[in-house]
Amino acid sequence: MAVTITQTPDKYTPSDNPVVYAFKQQLTVSGDDKYNVSFVVKIFVDSAEIGTFEVFPELTGATDYFSKIDFSDKVRAYVSNHSVYTTGNSITLPFLYDTQNYVETYITIQEKYSTSPTTSPTTQIAVTTSSNTIVFKGSLSRSEFSEWDYEIY
Repeated sequence: MAVTITQTPDKYTPSDNPVVYAFKQQLTVSGDDKYNVSFVVKIFVDSAEIGTFEVFPELTGATDYFSKIDFSDKVRAYVSNHSVYTTGNSITLPFLYDTQNYVETYITIQEKYSTSPTTSPTTQIAVTTSSNTIVFKGSLSRSEFSEWDYEIY
């Protein structure tokens, strides 16, 4: 059984706040228990892979392993808040603010496990792909972010 994404960030979300995906996989495969369980998460920015991460379960429920990843610190470097013109060694004023201060991101997730505690885990073929999220340069206070809804702004 493939990974299920249970939480995604808003379609438009600020770069300096959490950009969190949560996901789960079943405890068993074809009736057999899983061992050495993890998730292989690949992060993409503007369709280019920027990193692969092995994420281990944070919680085990009655039927599933649960985990999450916050990749705001990874994608933040790809979003700039402004550009400036330079002439020689001096900056030309005023600053020209960059209208491209956002990136399009998504993740892919694969299960990694073994069906015996004595064998090494293997990454499974099935890939789950998230929807796209537009991460823009910005930061909201904790209270503002808890109420954030891009459709209202």
